[in-house]
Amino acid sequence: MFFRIFTEFFYISGNEVNKLLKNLDALADILPPELNAFYDCLKTFQAAMDGTFGFTLDPFYEKMYEEFSVTYMTLSKQFGFSITPKVHIMIRHVPEYIKRTGMPIGYFSEQVVEAAHSDFDRFFNAYRVKDINSPAYSSRFLRAILHYNGYHT
Repeated sequence: MFFRIFTEFFYISGNEVNKLLKNLDALADILPPELNAFYDCLKTFQAAMDGTFGFTLDPFYEKMYEEFSVTYMTLSKQFGFSITPKVHIMIRHVPEYIKRTGMPIGYFSEQVVEAAHSDFDRFFNAYRVKDINSPAYSSRFLRAILHYNGYHT
């Protein structure tokens, strides 16, 4: 049950995310020790958000995103769930964008990001391979990106 809730967490947004993150300490109190890695992952996610989603950029944001990436990838391998599009964006593209602009993403509307994500998902769904470890995953993902970019240049 907890695994389903955790993976669905990375499909929710806005107030639902904030509500969960504000209650992380309560979650830590009730988690059995074998699930503490989930708390650690959510805590690193919260740190990355706090350091970059507002209007002040934490100078150690790259380290925060690296820590989130490591904790999420560890859980992904240990429990066998996939990397969601939102997690991919958080791990890969948010730090790239911040590095390029030198600004936290609080200055940019989440609606624009969500609209682009939704638009890309329509293309990606036709190419999606659920198993990220599948040999077909990389080539299908690349074809989805090329197809999407072909329509948006």
